[in-house]
Amino acid sequence: MLEPNEVSRCRASRGTVENGEAVKLSLPPEPTPAEQRQQRDAERRERERQDAISASFGVYFRLTLLMCLAVSLACWPYDVTCGAMLTGYMAAILLLIISGLWTAAATFTHRMPLRHLAAVLVIIWGLGLGAAQVLPRIGYANPAPGRGSSWSCIAN
Repeated sequence: MLEPNEVSRCRASRGTVENGEAVKLSLPPEPTPAEQRQQRDAERRERERQDAISASFGVYFRLTLLMCLAVSLACWPYDVTCGAMLTGYMAAILLLIISGLWTAAATFTHRMPLRHLAAVLVIIWGLGLGAAQVLPRIGYANPAPGRGSSWSCIAN
């Protein structure tokens, strides 16, 4: 029969006492290198999947905001012939182009071709809106009727 200190020593070494004899518990065998590699690969694939999901959410969010801004600029309610309203409109166009570049870079990085195409089309849309305002004012194009041809408002 085991003494009490021997029983505690057996328990401390992850063993148990059965019928007065110390019995060692068997631990699961160490995984082979191939099993470890498979486990690491599975964990890496799961991490990549989670990263792709979170990245796609960010890209969709940016693209949604970008499209809202592009549609809003097409329906700009203020007169953009000259002055502060023209400055605000041009700032919004600049924001559209910069946001489009940012979104296009993100969609390219995350390999989202259709969203990348949408971002590039928004960039082209912003460049077109900007050209419609800038080119007549620098003398490259004839201004459309009702459109201003100078940057500042002249008081009459």
